[in-house]
Parts: sequence; structure tokens; C-alpha cells
Amino acid sequence: MQAGEVARDATANYLASGSLEIRVNEAIKEAKLRISQLYDLDRELLEGYILAAENELKKSGGYSESLLEELCNKIVIHSAQSKVVSARSAWHRPCEKTYAEIEENVKMFQQIGVNLLFVETFYHGFSAFKSSVTDFSYNPNLSSTYKDTEKKILYNDYLSAFVACCKEYGIEVHAWVENFYVGLSTGTGILKNHPEWIMYNDDGSHIQRNEGGAYVFMDPANEEVQDALIAYYNDLFKRIPGIAGLNLDYIRYPVSTQSEDTGYTVAAMKGFYESLGKTFTDAQLADRAKMANKFKQLFDKNYLAGGQSEANANYQRWVEYRTEIITDYVRRIKDEVKEPNDAVLSTAVFASVSESLNSKKQDWKTWFSNGWIDIATPMAYYTNYNVVQSNVETMISLGGKSCLYYTGIASSYSGLPAWQNKEFIEASYNAGACGYVIFSSAQIIGHEDVKLALSGGVNSKPAVLPHADVSSILNASFADILDKAERIYIDAGGMTAKNKAELAAIFNEIAELPCDNAYDIYVIYQRVESLAKNEIKNYAKGYSLERISEQLDELADILDARTSITLIREGRWDPEINPQRPEITDDYPEPDIPEEPDTPEEPDTPEEPDTPEEPESNDADTQEEKGFFARIWEAIINFFKRLFGIN
Repeated sequence: MQAGEVARDATANYLASGSLEIRVNEAIKEAKLRISQLYDLDRELLEGYILAAENELKKSGGYSESLLEELCNKIVIHSAQSKVVSARSAWHRPCEKTYAEIEENVKMFQQIGVNLLFVETFYHGFSAFKSSVTDFSYNPNLSSTYKDTEKKILYNDYLSAFVACCKEYGIEVHAWVENFYVGLSTGTGILKNHPEWIMYNDDGSHIQRNEGGAYVFMDPANEEVQDALIAYYNDLFKRIPGIAGLNLDYIRYPVSTQSEDTGYTVAAMKGFYESLGKTFTDAQLADRAKMANKFKQLFDKNYLAGGQSEANANYQRWVEYRTEIITDYVRRIKDEVKEPNDAVLSTAVFASVSESLNSKKQDWKTWFSNGWIDIATPMAYYTNYNVVQSNVETMISLGGKSCLYYTGIASSYSGLPAWQNKEFIEASYNAGACGYVIFSSAQIIGHEDVKLALSGGVNSKPAVLPHADVSSILNASFADILDKAERIYIDAGGMTAKNKAELAAIFNEIAELPCDNAYDIYVIYQRVESLAKNEIKNYAKGYSLERISEQLDELADILDARTSITLIREGRWDPEINPQRPEITDDYPEPDIPEEPDTPEEPDTPEEPDTPEEPESNDADTQEEKGFFARIWEAIINFFKRLFGIN
């Protein structure tokens, strides 16, 4: 996720709306509209900024551009409504040398409303924690230990300290890992130890030519590479148990075209050649360059009986072959890392299907629709918020609703003013995503304008993560609606106190429903959807009705996705076999109840004669086992016992 990967829309910039005066008037108009439509804004503060801006515009001597610009930005920022169920996150590159520095940054993130951080764990071929997988050495740019002097705790490495600190401040941490990208040289420990893991191009070079830098990759086709990465990820969850998820970046081949191709490694060429029923000679297998020369004839019409047609078909199969390698690797991570560690799996990909497939051999549509990924973090790194919205909408329509979407945005990284973070975050929400990820935290740390742009509007309330437990999501949503009813909707005449009380009773009924499995979540989803589509009009009207319906619709969308995610996790649905979500029923197996351990029998005491045992019960099965005469004899004995009062 480097500068070369940022897709820039050069035709758009923040001045496109015209002069400052026009922009101020547009901001005022939009803010007043949102106030009138009962959005949950700091009305008093916002109206103060509006009045100040209007007065500044009326000054006979002309307005102050700097003051008017500041007021305009504040109006835009504070006209954003804060969602109480949302992922507010950033990709964070380790930059702290002490625990105190970690705590300073983490505390700041909490104060501006961030509730999730994707911390860079595998980057440039180095690790942010001390792994037992020796090929992944600890990053030499990080401190060897981190000490919390106040609590007198010494942490063994950066990641241990960072995760512990985030836990103190209520921020969830996922490990951000750049799978096959390993830096700018082959001098890292991984490639020095394993030169056979290096990715090669068709011309024999190993520096990738279309990545925006002198990037070096490992070979995804080499099973040893995959095994090492998977072992490292499992070690991560073992050693840093506070890590909640894994965010896969560079889960692809380097950017390439047929004219500048890549992937010409021994493992990949041998595998593809054999898939065509062909074999290399021993001499070719012993020399990668000779092997590549022979391999490239597959795409040269001069060596093929079928000419250009056969060459084109071979190359398309070569593209598909490498795509399948990446897809199979993602499946392995799902099977071998996500499921055993009960981890949240996410991935950073661009929204363009054709670009991902053809130039990166990355079939994210299959990963999402198959339910392997819990959260998609599309890298919508554009400088026009309309382009962000359209690209994320496209991804959601193609990827389906078997995962959640947290949009990656890079407005500040792209040089846009801080207030535009609000515009891009709203574009993400409008597209159907339920969160955002800022690339990167370096655009937040030390940037007071960006902090204010986040905390002033979109993050002004605390929020629950959409992948958190369902009960927390319901409680946050319902409490927020009732709070707004009390503060806004009743005063505006959109509902009555009685309506609020009736709605509170319905919310309480829904919140008390069980949410232990996919069926439970589905029942809640249906109830919320019905409330949003039909019943809510009995309790609100006008803009109050619109705002509550919108919030319940968003909640229903999250519950719908959570139903699918849970079905897949429970093994009750495999979208790879059946793309259509099955009918959801309550036929869950009863939980296994462990049997009581056997207790050792008392040893026999031979001195005492055996006495006849009393019948244990009137259990029908036990009685059937007894013989007819034995049952008659027992009946006679029991009769005389009762007659003479013998116990």
C-alpha cells in the first residue's frame, strides 16, 4: 500500500466548486438543510459558525479570506452526523520508540473517536513482534523492548506493547501484513536465507517495474513461501493473543502486463508447464534462465502450431494459473489461520475487478462471495468523493453481502485539505460501507486540522464496531435513536413522548432476543427490517420518520451481513458450493454435555456376606431386563415389607 498504489483523480480538486464565496454559500445552504431535516448535529455550534460566516460576507470593507475559509471548513465538518455503529480506523505504521510515545498516540486516537487500528506487522520483510519463525526477523528500526514505567511492565517487543496499550483505551487491533512484498532489496533476512523465494520477471530481473518503486516480491507459487507466511501468522496469534484480526495487503502478484510480465520462478513455470502436459529437461530445471527461455515460447506464435491464437490462449491460461495460486493461498489462510484462531480476516484491494484480475492476478470477488473474508477494506484512493462512492458501490454489488465493508480513503495523503476527510467518509457511508480506514495514521499524527475534521463531526460520538457482538450493536443503535427522539424528534413534532415509550418497548423486546447463532441473528434482522419498512411509521412522521428509518435500514444491512458471516463460520453454508444463502431455520444441535467422570468402585469386603440389593427404581427398561419369576419374588418381598412396616 505504497505511493505507487494510490490511484489519483487528477481532474478533481477541492476548488472545483468555484470561488471561496460560492463554496461558503453552498456549505451554509447544505448545513441549514441538514438542520431542517433533523440530522443529529451540534445545532447551536453550527448555527454560530453560519451566522459568523454570513456576517463576514456582509462586511462593507470586504471579508477576510483566511477567516472565511476557516468558518467554511468548520461548517462543513460540523454538518456531518456521527454514526454510533461504525468502524473508524487507520492503517498505522510503527513509529514509536518508547511506550510513552505509543500511549500518547493511542490516547489521541481514542480522543478523536478511532475504535480500530490496523497496525503494520509485516513490512519490508521485517516483523513488528519477535516471532519464533526465524525467517521473519524483528524490525531493527523498532526498540528491542518497551517499558510501561507507570505500571512497571516490560514488553518484549513493539506489537505486544501496542496491543496492550490499545486494550487500555478500548481500541481493537488487527495485524496489517504485506504478504508477498518484502522491501526494496534482496538483502533482507528472508531473501538472503532463501534466494529461491525471489520473484522474477520475464526478462530475468527481480525489481518489479510497475509498482511505483524498486519493489521486491516473494514468489506466491512457492509452497515454502506460503507455508512460512502461514506459520508466521499462526505464531502471531499465539504470541500476541490480543490481536483480533489479520488484514491482508499485497495479497497478489506484482502489477504486470504481457509486455512486462512477472512470475517467472521455477515453482510457477514448472507448475504451469506441467498443467499443459509438458515437461522441462533436467538441464532446464537446473537453470532458471534456461527454463524461462523455453517457457516464453508458449506465448510466441513462431514456436506454436496454432500460431497467435494458441499463444493468446496460453497467455490467458497463464494469467488464470497465477490468479488461482493467489486464490488458493487465500483459501489456505482462511482454513489454516482464520478458523483455528477465530480471527477476523480482512483484505486491502482496489475496487476495479478488471485491474485486479488482469494486472494483479487478484480475484477478490471470489474471496468475498465465498465468505472467506469477514471485512473488505477497499482502497478507494481517489481525489473525488463521487468516484470513491461509485467504486465502493461497485465493489459491494460484485462482492456481495457475505462480508462487511470499511472503505480505505486517502484524501489527506493525496494532498487534499483536512475538512475533505468528512466528504470522503460520508461518500463511504453513502456507498453502503459501514466504516472507513484512513491511509495512513501519519496523516493524523501531528495534524491538528485532521484531528478536528474527525472529532468535530463524523466521530463526535463513541461508536461500536459493526463486527462487534450483536447485542452491543443493538444497544448502541437503539439508545441512540431514543436519545435523538428525546432531544430532536419530539421537540420538532415528529413524534410524541408516548411514541418514544412505545418504540422503547419494541427496542427492549428486540434487544432481549437471543443472538447466539446465525438463526438468532436472522430473527433479529427480520424484526429490525420489518420495523424499518413497515411499523416505524406508527411511531414517527416527517423527517423524524426518515432519520429513524435510515438508521434502522443501516442496522438491518449490518445484521444481514452478520447473518451470512455467522452461517459460514458455523459451517452451515458454503457459498463456494451453493452461492445462494440457504433457508435459515432453528435446527441447531443441542450442545454436548460432558459426561460425569467414572468414580472408582469401593473394594469388596469379603468378611461381610453379600446382601440382596434393593431395586434401584421402577424404570421400565430396568424392569424388562428382570426375569418373570424374579419380578414375582420381588413383589412378594415388597408386600410383606409394607405389611410389617419394614424399610
